[in-house]
This record gives sequence, C-alpha cells and structure tokens, in this order.
Amino acid sequence: MRKELLFATFAIVVSSTVYAGETFDQVDTDQDGAISKAEAASVPALTDLWDTYDSNTDGKLDEAEFARFEVAAPKE
Repeated sequence: MRKELLFATFAIVVSSTVYAGETFDQVDTDQDGAISKAEAASVPALTDLWDTYDSNTDGKLDEAEFARFEVAAPKE
C-alpha cells in the first residue's frame, strides 16, 4: 500500500511538472529560460505571488520555481 501511495504521488508531481513545462514555455515569451516580472504579468496570480515563488530572489523564475507555482495554483 505504501509503495502504491508513493507511486501515485510521484505520478502527480511528474505530470504537473510536464504541464508546467509547457506553460513555462508559453509565459517565457523571449525564450531565455527564465520568466521575468514583465512576462509574468500575463498570469495575474503569478504576479500576485511573485515573492513566494522567486525563492532565490534573483528577479526571475526558472522552470523549477515556476513548477512550484503551477502545482499550487488553482486550475481554471
């Protein structure tokens, strides 16, 4: 049972990360591998929570930081 729960959790995380990767590419309009605050303006919830997800405070989101947002953000 524990292995099944672990596998199910892993599958959810992986599928969310794949989804986030597709969305990341759409938001990263200049395709530089990071999302700037200006690019994030197209996702109001991300703009509102910018400081929460810019964990290294470098002023941009990499794919891992953005994936955390995608997993936590409510889907419309």
